[in-house]
Amino acid sequence: MTQDLSGGPGTSLTRQHHPNQRGGTPNANPAAIKTNTPSAALRGKALIESFTFTSNGDNGGFVFWLGTSAKRERFTNPHDKGRLRITSSGLAQGTESLLVARKRLPCWTNDAPDAWICLDLGRNRALAPKYYTLCNGSPDPGFDLLSWVLEAYDPDADLWVDLSVRDQQLSLPSPWGVHTFPLDAKNNAWRYLRIRHTGLNSRGTRELPICAWEFYGDLYSVQA
Repeated sequence: MTQDLSGGPGTSLTRQHHPNQRGGTPNANPAAIKTNTPSAALRGKALIESFTFTSNGDNGGFVFWLGTSAKRERFTNPHDKGRLRITSSGLAQGTESLLVARKRLPCWTNDAPDAWICLDLGRNRALAPKYYTLCNGSPDPGFDLLSWVLEAYDPDADLWVDLSVRDQQLSLPSPWGVHTFPLDAKNNAWRYLRIRHTGLNSRGTRELPICAWEFYGDLYSVQA
């Protein structure tokens, strides 16, 4: 199940290189991020698997499925196995691979505007998400994520599309708060999904405290 993570926007596995950086890649300027962009149809994509949400921490999501080779093996971190890629704007605590480790460990980004963490499914996969789960990455109280957007990258338009916008919402109370949110996939399936901080956390700073996420919806294969 090792995925081809080459090609497309960005080829480096390092934290600094991400699809919104240089080289014909998505624009890093937050002012260029648009919403409600029309999506391409799902033509040319074949359904692989559907993932149904039942409860927080269940074994029904994409990350668990990929980490268990379609539930045939014991779970191992799919980022470490090269089955997907996690990148970020920079982490002050933890590593990118923690996002798909299914563990509660301290993890948050640097204190910077528009801090983000991104999931790359690989060039031959795309997900039409219906729900996503987030886990607060702080082991201590008083470090709450309040405002963010869950985005997908549209390579045809070269911009990020808003799928879920949350503003001043205390849904993930620290420590380790977990919640699952519905979203609008815009009738499309996406290779890149990212969470971006759009305001201040409960500390009044700009760190994005997230240690785990999961996605539910329809997974498609894509011809490169």
